[in-house]
Amino acid sequence: MDYAFDDRWSAGVDLRGVSSRHANAANTLSTAGYALWGAHVSWQWSPHTRLTLRGRNLGDRTHVVYALNDSMVYLGDPRSWELVLRQSF
Repeated sequence: MDYAFDDRWSAGVDLRGVSSRHANAANTLSTAGYALWGAHVSWQWSPHTRLTLRGRNLGDRTHVVYALNDSMVYLGDPRSWELVLRQSF
């Protein structure tokens, strides 16, 4: 969800929900569902340049993205921040 304050400033939030999933062929093991939220604020510096600060997984939730079996799982990224300068031509 985004909101433009004026022609130069905007902000938004996002929510991603993932339900529980089976983690093996026999469907006897499952991973927990999770919800992650993030936010961003952008400033239109010029007609062709935008600066954006974005936060991901702001709740810093530990979550399983993929499971191979009951002893090997891939965890999702922890809280992170990114600063993006976008130039269009």
